[in-house]
Amino acid sequence: MDINYTLAEQLLKTMALKQDVKVSDSPLTVAGLHGAVCGYVCAVPSSAGHAEMIVEAIGQINIPQENRQVLLNFVSRLLELVNEQLLAEDYSFELLLPEDESPLPERLAALSYWCDYFSVGFSAAFANPQLPLPPLIQEVLNDFVSISRVSLEASVETDEQAEADFLELEEYVRIAALNCHRALLNEHAPTMQ
Repeated sequence: MDINYTLAEQLLKTMALKQDVKVSDSPLTVAGLHGAVCGYVCAVPSSAGHAEMIVEAIGQINIPQENRQVLLNFVSRLLELVNEQLLAEDYSFELLLPEDESPLPERLAALSYWCDYFSVGFSAAFANPQLPLPPLIQEVLNDFVSISRVSLEASVETDEQAEADFLELEEYVRIAALNCHRALLNEHAPTMQ
């Protein structure tokens, strides 16, 4: 079962998640939360049951205590979904972003947040900070940092070329995340047995 972006956004708002909560320079959003989970899973392929650690990694989330378990359950479900999708041989992994009908600036902002929080989740989970990252992973993380810095104040054209450029960038991010996961999964394979 997939998680719908709009429903996830409503869940976070219902839990009174403050939109001004920040990690690095990005507000916490559904896309950001999904990015953090994906980054964490890429760095720790055997991350089932790590919802609490992911919530801690993304910073102090200001929600009422009675809703903390709802958030942990939501993050647990995201973990399951992300693990399933990243391991699927049909490359069915999808970024959790606003629907295609949403305005392009909104989708671009969500992709920016997704990339920013991917880096946060990855950094929080990477078990061997003393070891050098494989060049592929370094390149992807650098690219994601660049994407997260996209200027959202600039007017975003919404012509067909801008839409095509966005779809190409979104696909690059999707495949790059898959490649990160597979590269580190292969690296961790001997230690996971």
